[in-house]
Amino acid sequence: MRRSHDEYLTADPLESFARSLSKEIESLSKEMESIMGPGHRRRRGKKSGLFDLGL
Repeated sequence: MRRSHDEYLTADPLESFARSLSKEIESLSKEMESIMGPGHRRRRGKKSGLFDLGL
């Protein structure tokens, strides 16, 4: 059930938005980790908030 990018935009804007948002958060998370170092996540433990949305 693959759809092209354009079909996503017209078929379900919310789904398309959620998809791009999760990609954005993933790349932000990686960016933060490279800036703060790999210890960043571990130091804050389970309560890492924004980066643990599970998207």
